[in-house]
Amino acid sequence: MFGAAAAVIGVLAGGLGLVKDVGGLFESRPPATIDATIDRVIQTRSRMPFGEYLAAAKLSPAGFSREELAQPGYEFTVTVTISGRIGKELPLRWRMFRRPESPLPGPIYDREAVGFEPQGTRHSDSWPVWIPYPPTAGRYYVRFTLQDPTGLPASERDSGTFSHPPR
Repeated sequence: MFGAAAAVIGVLAGGLGLVKDVGGLFESRPPATIDATIDRVIQTRSRMPFGEYLAAAKLSPAGFSREELAQPGYEFTVTVTISGRIGKELPLRWRMFRRPESPLPGPIYDREAVGFEPQGTRHSDSWPVWIPYPPTAGRYYVRFTLQDPTGLPASERDSGTFSHPPR
């Protein structure tokens, strides 16, 4: 009788342990919260030579021709805030559109501007972004996208509409 009771108790204890182990397989821990936001996009210049932008952003002009450095473009300042992610780069991309919603073709109008790599639990930064002039006159805007670690948009913000050529 005691042997049968011990066997039943053993089976129950083993069954409960198995249920707990199997149940643990289905429990999911939520991923670490990452809050990445484009706070502001401001057009700061409408006639900025590429070489001047490189100097202002403290980037090397090496490898660019005199004509490339003289190419005029727009400058935007983009401000982002990232919380909950330390030491992993989040890229900021931009893409130019002609109004109402036509993306300009070619990789020159769809690029990565910079990667933000937070060094603390809350990181806020601004970065100047240079964008070449579009090929034809018209009304345009630029969409800035801060990408999450999987490459999906974490935050997007459009610039204001502007006319090209600049007045």
